Amino acid sequence: MSISESERVRLSNETLWKQFNSLTTEMVVTKNGRKMFPKIEYVVEGLDPNQHYALFLHIERIDDNRYKYVSGEWMSCGKADVVDTVKRVGHQDGVLMGSAWMRSPVCFDRVKITNNPSDTSPSNVSSHSFIVS
Repeated sequence: MSISESERVRLSNETLWKQFNSLTTEMVVTKNGRKMFPKIEYVVEGLDPNQHYALFLHIERIDDNRYKYVSGEWMSCGKADVVDTVKRVGHQDGVLMGSAWMRSPVCFDRVKITNNPSDTSPSNVSSHSFIVS
C-alpha cells in the first residue's frame, strides 16, 4: 500500500542519525543480533484517526556487495550472499487506530541486526542481506 499525499512519515531523531552518519560509525554485529542505535523512530502524520493501520519497516539491500570498515572508510570486500526477498518487520504493537500511531513517535526498537544469514526471527535482519546507508 502506498502513502497518500496527506499521510507523512519522517524520522523523529533525524539530527541524531545525521550525526552518526557523519562520523561513519561501525556497529559490532553478533549471531544473536544487536539492537540498532540510533533507534529507528518515526513521526506519523495525516492518518485517518478512526481507521486501523499496521506499520512495517521495509528493509532491502542497496547493492550486491559485502563491506568492511578500513582506515576510516567503508570498502567493498566481495560479493554478498544471494538474498531474494525484501525484509518487512511489523511493528510490535500490531494493528492500531490512526490516532494511536499519530499520538507519539513510532519506535522500531526491537529490530536487531544479526550476522546469521539463516535467522528467521521476525524482528531480526541479517547483515548479509542489507547495508544501512
